[in-house]
Amino acid sequence: LWPVRSSAAEAAGRSQMRNAVDRLRDLLDDSEWWVRFRASEALSKLGAEGRLALERAALDAGPLGRTAAVATLNERWRA
Repeated sequence: LWPVRSSAAEAAGRSQMRNAVDRLRDLLDDSEWWVRFRASEALSKLGAEGRLALERAALDAGPLGRTAAVATLNERWRA
């Protein structure tokens, strides 16, 4: 269920779960926009490792993941 995936992504970011970076990156391609938003926000909270995952997703994720990653990168680091 998407609410569970969304809550898990949010909790991973809040808890600084760096071991969740790969799973969060996968969630950037989720069909539900709120899950993608929460995953990208969580990655943005995970320091250099999360930023690198967003940068990689901006280049090679699916279309939804690329859009989520680029939006977060622009909001957090290129504004």
